[in-house]
Amino acid sequence: MDPIKNIVRRAEFKDVSDIALMWIKLSADQLQKDKFYTGEIPDSVNESIEHYTELLENENCGIFILENENSVYGYIEVWRSAKDFHFFIDDHAYILHYYIEESFRNSPQSLYYFHQLYNCVEKWASEKKLLYIVADVFEHNNKVAKLLGHLCKMELYRHKLVKKLDEGANY
Repeated sequence: MDPIKNIVRRAEFKDVSDIALMWIKLSADQLQKDKFYTGEIPDSVNESIEHYTELLENENCGIFILENENSVYGYIEVWRSAKDFHFFIDDHAYILHYYIEESFRNSPQSLYYFHQLYNCVEKWASEKKLLYIVADVFEHNNKVAKLLGHLCKMELYRHKLVKKLDEGANY
């Protein structure tokens, strides 16, 4: 697939169903691998649609999608998060979810897709005047941890991946 035909953009209300379905797939995949999770795996599309509809109106949340002429096949969700015990240095951008459909993960352009979504997070954080991006990664998800470390230059910090953004940089 030619990366030029793919578009990364801020999510809109018309994308909510696609995002909700990807979130359900992401939750099922990750929570089934989490040896400490004992709750039910989310599977309500309607609840997910309602949830993401609300998030699109929240100025402290940024959701960006990856699409081609046929479908939406990836997204990243970032939040403005206040400094707290987990990252007490400063307010920061927190990557909560990242997902690309499995059929696209193994394509030759998969790193390109990942980086394009991540670049949206950097730009969003810069616009919000946030100097750090923080992400948690499940222990079993080494591939994403390595991508965040190597491709996005995030560093291990208290088992979190962090990148400080340059002040005043125009991303």
